[in-house]
Amino acid sequence: AEAKSLGLPALVHAEFVFFEGPYQSARPRFAIRPDAEARWAAFADDLQKRGLLDTMIAVYPCDEPNLNGVADSDLQRLIGIVKTHPKSADKNVAAIFSAEIAQKWGGLHSALGKEHGYRSSLRMLDWAGFDCYECSNIFTDPLWRNLTLQGYVDGPAAYANFRRQLDLPRQKILMVPQSFLSTAPDA
Repeated sequence: AEAKSLGLPALVHAEFVFFEGPYQSARPRFAIRPDAEARWAAFADDLQKRGLLDTMIAVYPCDEPNLNGVADSDLQRLIGIVKTHPKSADKNVAAIFSAEIAQKWGGLHSALGKEHGYRSSLRMLDWAGFDCYECSNIFTDPLWRNLTLQGYVDGPAAYANFRRQLDLPRQKILMVPQSFLSTAPDA
C-alpha cells in the first residue's frame, strides 16, 4: 500500500504466506505450510480487492533459502505456486541466497561433487542475487586459487561465478548495494 501511494512498484516478501516458523533450533528453519497454495490464492485475491496487485512486480518467497534450510525442490514448488496462479503468473519471483551459491559452483567444488544444490530453482527465478557479508569485493576477489604446473591460477570472483549459473539475459541479477554496513572503524 505504501509503494502504491508513492507510485512505486513493490517487491513483496511473502514468507508469512508460505512458511510456518521460523524455527531457531532445528533445520529446516522454515517449514512450508501444507496449505501454501491456498494461502497464496487468498493473498493474491486480497491484493486484487485492495487494488494492490498491479503494484506488486515481484514476489520474494523467502530470504536466503539455502541458509534457512529450504530445499531446492521446495523453492521450486513455491516458484510454481506463484507462476501458475492466474493472478500472479506475470509476476517476477526473486530470491537472494547466501554467498555459498556464488562460492560453491565450479572449480574444486565441481571436481569433488560438492556444488550447492540449488541449480534448478536458481534457474527458475526471474531475479536472483546473493548476500556476501564476508567478501571484501565480489567483483575482483577470487573465490579460490588452483595450484597448477605453471603456479597458482585464480578462480573467478563471486559475481562472475554467480553470473555463470544464470540464464542471462532472461534472468536479472538482484543486487542490494550497501545493504549491510558495519560500524567497525575500518569498514
